[in-house]
Order: sequence, then C-alpha cells, then structure tokens
Amino acid sequence: MTTSTVSENLARALVEGLRQQMDRRPYDDIKVKVENQTFYCHKFMLSACSQYFRREFEQDRSDVIKLSNISAETFGLIIKSIYFAENVINDENVSQIWFAASKLEIPSLLESCERFQCDRMCRKNCVDIYLDSKKTHSGEVRELAYRRIIEEFNYLMTGDRLLNLDFDDLKSLLNNKNLPVASEDALIDVILRWVVFNPQTVERSDSEAEVREDANPRARNQRRVRSRQHLLPDLLQNCKLCLASGVCLQQLLDNLLVRELPAAFSMVRDALRYHLDPARRHDYCPPSAIHRPYSSFQNVILIGVTKFGKPGLSFWTPDDEWIEIKTYEAPLHKAVSFGDHVIVTTTTGRADMYDTLNHTWNKLPTLGQQGDNYDIVCHGNYLFFIGGEGCTSVKKLCLKDELLRSGSARWKKVGDLPNNVCKIMTTTIGNNIVIFGKDYNEGISVIQSVNVSTTAVRSFANQSLPVDHSLVSFKYKDETFVIQQNGKLWKIVSCDTALSMEFRGDLWQTPFETKAAIISNDELLVVGEDINDNMLKEWDTPESEMFSRVKIVECTTNFLINGVIKKEHFLHQGDGMGGTLGAD
Repeated sequence: MTTSTVSENLARALVEGLRQQMDRRPYDDIKVKVENQTFYCHKFMLSACSQYFRREFEQDRSDVIKLSNISAETFGLIIKSIYFAENVINDENVSQIWFAASKLEIPSLLESCERFQCDRMCRKNCVDIYLDSKKTHSGEVRELAYRRIIEEFNYLMTGDRLLNLDFDDLKSLLNNKNLPVASEDALIDVILRWVVFNPQTVERSDSEAEVREDANPRARNQRRVRSRQHLLPDLLQNCKLCLASGVCLQQLLDNLLVRELPAAFSMVRDALRYHLDPARRHDYCPPSAIHRPYSSFQNVILIGVTKFGKPGLSFWTPDDEWIEIKTYEAPLHKAVSFGDHVIVTTTTGRADMYDTLNHTWNKLPTLGQQGDNYDIVCHGNYLFFIGGEGCTSVKKLCLKDELLRSGSARWKKVGDLPNNVCKIMTTTIGNNIVIFGKDYNEGISVIQSVNVSTTAVRSFANQSLPVDHSLVSFKYKDETFVIQQNGKLWKIVSCDTALSMEFRGDLWQTPFETKAAIISNDELLVVGEDINDNMLKEWDTPESEMFSRVKIVECTTNFLINGVIKKEHFLHQGDGMGGTLGAD
C-alpha cells in the first residue's frame, strides 16, 4: 500500500515538473515545426516514445524538425500524451491522432487508438474505421471492421458510406461469399452510385495542409469521378448480373454510362438474354448466375442417375452431395430445362416435367417412341423432339402453353429430315437445330439442320467432322461447341446456308465414351464411361476464355443440366447423400 502511494506521488510530481519545464523552456533542445506553429521539445522525451523521432535525431543533428500531413492541433495533443500522460482521444479527434501515431510510430498511443476504435465500432462508423485502419496499417482493426461491414451490409447499402471505399475494397465485398444480400438489384444500385460518386465530398483528409496543397480541387474531383467510371465493367463482372431482375437489367441497358462502355453494355446484354430466354439457362451457367451462400436458392447440376447408379433424377451439388429427386424403372434417356422446369424422358417414351422451385411434377404427352434413338432440345418456348423411324420426324410442344394451363399442350408436326440416321446428338445455333448422326446404311457421318422459324431442313454430308457414337455438345453464351470422344473441340460457326465449323484444339488425347458436357461456374464438366484410370481428370485452362478448368467424371448419365432449387427442399435430407424426395 505504501509503495503504491509513493509511486503515484512520484509520477504526479514528475508530470508536474515536466509541465513546468514545458512552460519555462529552460532545457528544450529540439524545435518541432508543424504548420505555422513551433513546439519546443526534448529529444530524450520524443525519442523515448517515438521510433520516428529516434531515427530523425540519429540521422540529423539539426535543432529543428518539420512535420507534414499532421495538424498543429493534433501534434499538440500528442505532446500532452507523451509529456503528461493525458488521455487525449475522443470521437472527434481519434482519426487524426491515430494517423499521427502511426506516422510517428508511437506504439503506446497507436494501441490506445486501436482499442478506442474497436470499443466504439458500430454500423454507423465501421466503414470510416476500416478506411482509417488502412491508412494506419492496423491489421487487426481492419479485419474486425471488414467483418462488421459484411454483417451490416444491408444497412450500409441504404446510405453513402460504402461509396467511400476504393475499387479493391468494393470488389472484395462483391466477391465475398458471406455477403448477406437478398437482391442483386440492390448491389447493382451501389455499384452505379459508387462509379459516379465524388469521394472528396465526404472523405476526411489526413491533414488540413493536404487540402491546401491542391491548387485546383474541382479538377481533382472531376478526375476522381472519371477514374471511377471506367471501372464499371470490372465491378459488374464481380456481381451476379444474371440474378438481377429483368427490370434492373433493362434499366442498366438504358443507362448512359453503360452505353458508353462497350464491355459493360455487352455484359448487361448477355445477362438480359440469359434472363429472358428460359430455354438456354440449362446449357450455360456463368459465375454471374451462381447464387450466394446466403441465398435461399442453391445451384445444382441435374443428372439422370442416382448416386448408386439406378435410373432416376438427382441433384449434384457443388459440395459433391447427391440428392435423389425421383426414381424410375426405365432408364432416363434425355433431359432439358425450360426456365425453372426440367423435362425428363425415358426409353419407354414417357415425358415428365419437374418444377425445381416448387418440387412438383406434371406429366407431358408421351413421345410416341421407345428406345434410345431419339433426342430432345429446347428452343424458344418449345420442346422439340427428333426421332421416329430413322430419326427423321421433327415435332414440337409449346412449353409456355403447358405452364399456363397444365395438360393443354400437344405435339405438333414440324417436318421430316431427309436422311435416315442413328446415334443422334442434337444442339442449337441461332434459329437452327443441328442434328449429328450416322447414316443407317452407309455408316457415314450426316449432319442435318432444321430452321425453327421457317421449318426449312438441310443436310450436310461428308463433313470433315466424324460423328462419334458419343459426340457431346455444350454452350458458351450464344456459341455452340461439340467435343469428340478423343477430346477434339469444334465450334459450330453457322449453318444457315452451309455448315461452317472451326477446330479449336484438343482437350485430351485418350478416347473415352463421352456422355454429356456442360459449363458451370467457369468449369467445363464432362461425364463419360470407360475412362482410363491413368488419364488426368482435372486441369486448369488459363488460356481459355470460355472456362478456367476442365473436370472429367466417370458417370452413366446421358445429360447434365444446370439448375436452381430451393434449399428447403434438400437441407432436411441430413448429409444429402442419397436421400429421396420423390418416387415413381
């Protein structure tokens, strides 16, 4: 008790003595000039607390030091802290003192500022504290503030605080998997406001002197706005454009800045096409169509087999979970999707339509054909069937009518193909359905097409592309590609008057029986059978603009479909491995 009292008295006496020394200045040996004010200080005191001053005194023998980017008022508070151990930090000055303590490398004061900021952090100031922590290189505070921004993002979107973040910070937020946003429309609104926002209007300068040094602040502000505007395409690329509403996308197309930036306009146009054309969503799922973890929806790939190899429709999640949706006695042959619905057909000619969002089933008119020598494809509002004897019959069913009134749709004849073929594979390009097959009698490759607008049919025989019995097709945006079983990749350029195809390289060299291929979240997924055990199954493709990775999986399914389901439909299935939501 006695020791504590003596120590306290000694400390008070020492502080009082220092205060008198500062007033009388009999022994000061260094002058610190800040703005237009001179502080008479002592090298011993400054160097004891500040590594910055210690270095300056060792390198420079002058009796005057000039400080920049710190105000005289702030430095005066720092002197009080160093000499008199005063607690000078409050809500109004903490940013300036924090920056000065970082610049002058005063650990004790820096720690006090960090602790003060962490204690007062809330939804209203977390962005400001985050920005200050970057200037002061305070890693722990920065991480804490960043997490708070994520937690309070929905609140912060309603104001202007997020607009003060720099490009890398905003981009990081857009890419954060834990961002709890319910609507991409709101994120896009933040982006549009950010690119035209002038941060100087609310940004706090590091010092008053910094503002005066700019001879033309208005010109600087204009430069800042322009420099932000050209970043719009990069920001749009990092949000989920395909998940925005049609109204939002149309407003983006009408936005003058979007129209001035070709890259931004192209992205918005592609997203609107994806949104408005329900028949093509299953073909191509870009990263901008992948739902966030906080969403009530889950991206999946639908396959025509259960986890244990039985006939059935299953979901395959990004976490490699399998969820059985419906089991069948007969093998599933083909499947396509139309918006949120999946059309499944069997080798017995049965056709069902599954609503992935509401988990309901409807029967469609039967195909009128058994076996596996047929194919189906969606184009526009129609489901097209190519089959019959010699696979020459083409008919269509209006899915839009079926969704409006269940059971009303009927198959209608479109036309007949000129060549009898087998082992067909169909795809689409433009207004044409392209049918690859083998001539029944001669076994040569035959490629035919049907124009869905004019119903004109064409045949392209003796093409350079040999039609394997396991040729597969996939889409990238509006482009159509086919892969042979030996890994050769071709692009269908056009087939309006003549078939034009380009060889685009070899994906692999070891042949196997390819069953289906699809692009999902920037990855080309290929499934097949009889795959060599020594064959490379996964690799990156940095040179490809279509996908960044290729993955090959052994599986007996005849189709792969990008789909979206409600999480509530499978979260109750435990580990998700083989749970059954429905049975035939």
